[in-house]
Amino acid sequence: MALLGTTTRRVISVSNAAVRNGFYKRHRPSTGERIDDVEWSLSVIENAAAPILANLPERWPLRLEEKTLLAEFFSIQRLRGPRWHDEYRVRTKALFEGYRRDGSFDHPELDDPKELIDGYEAHCLGDSERMIRMLSMSPKGAATFGSMIWNLVHFRSPVLATSDHPISFWLINETSKQPGPTVFDAGLLNVLEVWVPISPHFAILMTWLDEPEDRATPIKAAKHHAACINAFTVANAEKQWFHLPEATPPVATGSFYPLSTEFIAGYTAETARRSEIRATIGERVNERLGESLPQDFEIVRLG
Repeated sequence: MALLGTTTRRVISVSNAAVRNGFYKRHRPSTGERIDDVEWSLSVIENAAAPILANLPERWPLRLEEKTLLAEFFSIQRLRGPRWHDEYRVRTKALFEGYRRDGSFDHPELDDPKELIDGYEAHCLGDSERMIRMLSMSPKGAATFGSMIWNLVHFRSPVLATSDHPISFWLINETSKQPGPTVFDAGLLNVLEVWVPISPHFAILMTWLDEPEDRATPIKAAKHHAACINAFTVANAEKQWFHLPEATPPVATGSFYPLSTEFIAGYTAETARRSEIRATIGERVNERLGESLPQDFEIVRLG
């Protein structure tokens, strides 16, 4: 494990990596009681995804049921970290500041609109409302990830690292860029590619190819490809990034180009923009905007 901003490295157990005690506790709105129901909900999907991730290369290409489980797991991984929680607070405060400026709550029948808006803001910033928002967004992300075409990328040596925010994106409108934290406001439908390191030897690459199935043959990648992936994984970390104790993952610097356009012949930003799958899942997700805690999600497949 390495700590960002320092040269500190130490060996820890997997069970202690990226752990924050009590991070998902919340107060029951009716009684104020501290409860762990969100932690329990997250553990259900973790336990379901773990055996698939443990021997994913042997299972590849995944059955639809297995891919669906991992899509749900990756979606919640994207949202469960401290960065999304911090950005949620920033966006919520900005929203209510806008309400105050434009007088959205000013009404002759309201005795104290300031008290009303302050109370509503405090409610939205509370841990329960924040957790509900996280869980309500997760199915939309799962539908998007699950509808993309996945490639398994293989490295002969254990060169991949991971972090406390392991999922990296490349946006369609980005020609080249330097590594940095994930931008949540951009939206998943605007990505060109998604990278998820799943072990020191394997990563999943998601794209908007219009194909009926994930590609069965793994992509054989080189060390400089791992250096690029690791650069974004490390830059996306909030506090910690990880690798095998005996390995030395390469981490490149500078500006980069998307790897999907190198690995997949004919795949470009224009391919992603014109993707039928992308357009269809966009329509389906937008139809369900505003739903609170949806219990299901739909995966789109070509044909």
